[in-house]
Amino acid sequence: MEIDESARERILRYLDAVLEKNEVLNLTAVRDRAEAVERHVDGSLALLPTVQALGGGRVIDVGTGGGFPGVPLAAADPSLRVELVEAREKKALAVLECLTKAGLPALPVHAERAEILARGPLREAFDVVVARALAPMPTLLELTLPFAKVGGHLVAVKGERVQEEIDASAKALSELRAEVVDVRRDAHGAQVIVKKRGATPARYPRRPGEPKKNPL
Repeated sequence: MEIDESARERILRYLDAVLEKNEVLNLTAVRDRAEAVERHVDGSLALLPTVQALGGGRVIDVGTGGGFPGVPLAAADPSLRVELVEAREKKALAVLECLTKAGLPALPVHAERAEILARGPLREAFDVVVARALAPMPTLLELTLPFAKVGGHLVAVKGERVQEEIDASAKALSELRAEVVDVRRDAHGAQVIVKKRGATPARYPRRPGEPKKNPL
């Protein structure tokens, strides 16, 4: 994805801040800079055309970890109103620290579990939800779709077994009033695009830990 050179420089500064912070707090398993650029910067930016094609607007990155893909998306396209979810407070604070160090604007970082956040003001508030390496598809759907507006979309990054995960998600998709509308493959994996067709039933998401322990 081609972006403004100054935006890419800011994203790389952010990555360097994350890698430095990673020496004392585990923000990413990737420690080699070249690999981190490929996976975290280029991999995140690969989502930008999809997010923009879906209309952009208000975007939430669930399970952001070290701030990917949310931070690169926000830096590359300032018109996106990006918010981040990271359940572990230390990691959430580290993301804010790295944003400041890189000279990037602060983003809302919600230090709470998705199961709890999705039952508050953030429920059905976002045009696009993004998630990378969060959980197997049935669990991921329950943790993310409650944030999407009716008619909004989820973009989930998956690997080589993407079709198996989609096949295993039939019940979750039905229960959560959603359907897979496209799968876009690139060098960084498969982007599974899910459209939310109806309001999330009040019983979802279930209590913290339940979507992982007993997937739909």
